[in-house]
Amino acid sequence: MPQASQTLSCPLLKLPPELRLCIYAYTHQFSLNLEVDEEDDREDLSKAWESTHLVKLAATCRLIANETRDYVRSLPSARRTAVMDLSDSRGASNYVTTRMRHLPCPIADLRNVVARYNFKDFQSIIYRSPQAHRRSSVDLAVREKSGYLLDALRGMANATLKKATNLNGFRLQIIGLQPRRDGESYVEAVRRVLHPPKAELASAEYLAQRIFHYGCEDAGMGRDTGTLRLAVLGERPLLLVVPKSTRE
Repeated sequence: MPQASQTLSCPLLKLPPELRLCIYAYTHQFSLNLEVDEEDDREDLSKAWESTHLVKLAATCRLIANETRDYVRSLPSARRTAVMDLSDSRGASNYVTTRMRHLPCPIADLRNVVARYNFKDFQSIIYRSPQAHRRSSVDLAVREKSGYLLDALRGMANATLKKATNLNGFRLQIIGLQPRRDGESYVEAVRRVLHPPKAELASAEYLAQRIFHYGCEDAGMGRDTGTLRLAVLGERPLLLVVPKSTRE
């Protein structure tokens, strides 16, 4: 990312240029009260300039920038996880908005990405609709939403995640999904969610199944019980997050 774009969000640079110049002038006007040795005046004058408040301000900013870069580069893999929210833009059957919530390091250094969608909010929208009592309406709303979610995730993978050369995992967390049962492994939980004989239409599990269905169609994958991937996006597998039980 160019240096100019990296600093656009700096609060100091959001101040009007005239005010920033006032700050620089303020740090520049302090008297030095320095005795200059006539025999070596050039070196003394150079040291005098380096000791001014303005130069100290610039040096401090440089030190903070260097420390920040070193800190980010030293982050362990477990902390190199980006989190983004998928939100309904307007109602139950409209498009999905992607909002980045946490980006701990440059995209090229990311190890994991977690996309979150709150099914409980979507569920409340369904039940507020005049046709909430009709199973066909609920089924259609969930199917449409699963398509929009998959499109949003695909767009993220194609536009941004292709730059994440060190990415290990791309996961979808659907808030409202039933947690793992006692002693149930992740693999068993995913198979339970994606391959049940029947699921309630207005449930997070059914939404996951529809995403899995469309993802399999797009990738030409078979919907066998051994498949744990929801979809393949930009050559990266999309996996489902099934939360652990709070009793564990």
